[in-house]
Amino acid sequence: MDMEPLKWTTEQPTAIGYYWFNGTLRFLGCINQIVQIIPLTDGRFGILGHNIILPSALIKGEWAGPIEPPEG
Repeated sequence: MDMEPLKWTTEQPTAIGYYWFNGTLRFLGCINQIVQIIPLTDGRFGILGHNIILPSALIKGEWAGPIEPPEG
């Protein structure tokens, strides 16, 4: 199965799913890992990682995705 390579962007995700994130999470410092983007109750999106939920306004960095989940 041929897949297009992911490209980094500084534009924040506008769809739920899993994304590579490389940047800074407020209070946590720099990270480079896969995170989950979830909808918040007020219509914004948040990042779920390190057992916390942060609104996207507190997140600065680069994104690549969404990433297809593995089969099985």
